Amino acid sequence: MILIAHRGISCLRPENTFASFDYALKLGIPYIELDLHLSSDGIPVVMHDETVDRTTNGSGFISDFTKDQLMQFDAGSWFLSESGEQFSGESVPVFEDLLKRYSGKAHIFVEIKSKDPELVPLTRNLIEKYGWLDTPQNRFGHVPGISMISFDMDQLLVSKKLMPDLGHGLLTEACSEEIIDFCEMNSLQGIFPYLQSITPNLKALITQKGLYTGAWGIQSKQDFTRALKLGLDGITLDCPQEFIRPLQN
Repeated sequence: MILIAHRGISCLRPENTFASFDYALKLGIPYIELDLHLSSDGIPVVMHDETVDRTTNGSGFISDFTKDQLMQFDAGSWFLSESGEQFSGESVPVFEDLLKRYSGKAHIFVEIKSKDPELVPLTRNLIEKYGWLDTPQNRFGHVPGISMISFDMDQLLVSKKLMPDLGHGLLTEACSEEIIDFCEMNSLQGIFPYLQSITPNLKALITQKGLYTGAWGIQSKQDFTRALKLGLDGITLDCPQEFIRPLQN
């Protein structure tokens, strides 16, 4: 089971910033998850929310700003570190810069957030441009590598059509036989449900279908133990470094 850094080490660094992603790699966690939106001038950028309000000093929708305008916002000063460390000056990452920065070093789980129809084709162009389509055995968890995930079924199927060689996984709040069947029928290689919705019987069905099983919503040692007992392939955590030793044991 792999440990995936949710928006980087987001418990200790401002989420979806280079500070957060860099720290994951520094701690020996080469699996990072991030979220993609599109700027007003058609540049894929990394941020979770559809607005900049929560994680920058700006206000408004991402889609209303150009890339250069977004990069002027401070994406780090909002974060209150328990150690007192300051992250002011962190910028909103541009996806192209991220692909260059972590080339050959990480497996990136790219969550398609925006419903903009141009986001996936533009993302695909960048992934191809920087050689990420050419990584061997390019499926979930292989380093280096890249996978596409989303709650948005339509966007995920567009991505699957444009990048059939990449691993594609459906994020879902509820795991069910119907959701599992949807993944199988559409040749999606993985499913990423909320942990508490996965039962042993559903996990057995997922395994029978040959799907990769990830999970999100892991918040405690009890959740971690549950994931292990279920035999999951990967879990997304805000503080994955806290579970390295328990996983090794």
